[in-house]
Amino acid sequence: HIGITFFEMLSPPFSTGMERHMKLTELRKNPNVSDNEIVRLLLQANPSERPSAIELLEGGKLPNKIETEAKYFNEVMRIVKTSDRSSPLYSRLVDTLFKQPVRRELFYTYDNDVLALATKAKKKQRKRRTSARQDDLLSDPNVPTKSRIRLHRISQAFIKVFELYGATPLQTPLLTPRLREEIHGQVFELMDSYGTVVELPRNLTLPFARWVALRDVTFMKRFVVDEVFVRPSQQRTTLGGQPLSKTQGSFDIVLPLSYLSSASEIHKLHEEVLECAQRCLNSCGITSDRIIVKIGDISQQRNAFELCGILDTRQQMQVRNILVNQDIRTNWKPLRRKLLQVISPKQSDSLRRCIQPEIDTRFDLFLHPVEDFETSFFFKIFVLDNNESHRPWLAGEGGRYDNLISEFHSHHITNNLVVAVGLRLHLTTIAGTVYV
Repeated sequence: HIGITFFEMLSPPFSTGMERHMKLTELRKNPNVSDNEIVRLLLQANPSERPSAIELLEGGKLPNKIETEAKYFNEVMRIVKTSDRSSPLYSRLVDTLFKQPVRRELFYTYDNDVLALATKAKKKQRKRRTSARQDDLLSDPNVPTKSRIRLHRISQAFIKVFELYGATPLQTPLLTPRLREEIHGQVFELMDSYGTVVELPRNLTLPFARWVALRDVTFMKRFVVDEVFVRPSQQRTTLGGQPLSKTQGSFDIVLPLSYLSSASEIHKLHEEVLECAQRCLNSCGITSDRIIVKIGDISQQRNAFELCGILDTRQQMQVRNILVNQDIRTNWKPLRRKLLQVISPKQSDSLRRCIQPEIDTRFDLFLHPVEDFETSFFFKIFVLDNNESHRPWLAGEGGRYDNLISEFHSHHITNNLVVAVGLRLHLTTIAGTVYV
């Protein structure tokens, strides 16, 4: 019925389906309950008494666009002011605000003033600020006192190792415009007073990659020990709450691609980062025999899957899940039974020929990719528990991420191609496991 449709167009959105049903039922019984003359005319029981479309257009009684938009705007303002967070309209409004795309210019101008001030500061002052930041770890109320002291000691030990490798402290801005649309909902997002959606760092690699790309940095060795933030999985209620914070240590090397004449020189960067990781762990009492480094390479994974005829991405993910952290030499029969539920016997046999631990005992062909290191060399560092179980736990990860820098370069033109290799160590996890 056109009268009912017109009534709904002029009315604010109903909060529930039951409210809509009751209102429309009442309107059908008595059109005079509406305060709009056009609605009352369109709901007349006698069709001859209803105005035609031409009569409506020429009658001058239709509301103009500005009046209609003003009504919706006033309703939105009412929802915001009342803050009825249980309302589905409130949830849709907030979700729409936080899903808005970041304006192109804000992506690389948002923190210009902050970085301009940081550039003027002396290197000694930057180092003092970074040290002060580490002292703040001692006052974190979310961490028990003993763990805070342990975390502080480990942070100081790691900083000394990073400095031995010639790295200088560099802290990127805390807030950045949303960096990746595909991880919306996983990061802890905020909105500033200008309506720009910004995010707290989920790790220390992503904001640094943006910083390098937008400032065309080609030579740098940097380190930072800082907090990262994630949105807890249970924080899906309307009440909200604090983000979950953890401490990470990051060591990064950035060099121009033209500076590295061969693959062996790039391999030396990988070895330097891995050696730095081992020294960091040794500095807090973790012996080398407890450290396991697993290395992966996305391109080699892709080649192996193609060679075995496993082209479906879902099958590839299932194969990774089956083979992760498994010893192929001793567990092949039970693993093959699981694989046959996903792939054919021929593909399974081809897969076994691809996995030869004699090549490199640290190389794991089907190691799960690490976030931000998804297109090239990457690694994961595990530490065996110092007890009877000898269970491994993840102490850090890293790899090459120049593809990530190139992705951020797409926002402006540059000819500076770089190689970037990084390391992330999970200090909160390490501090909760070791005793120093």
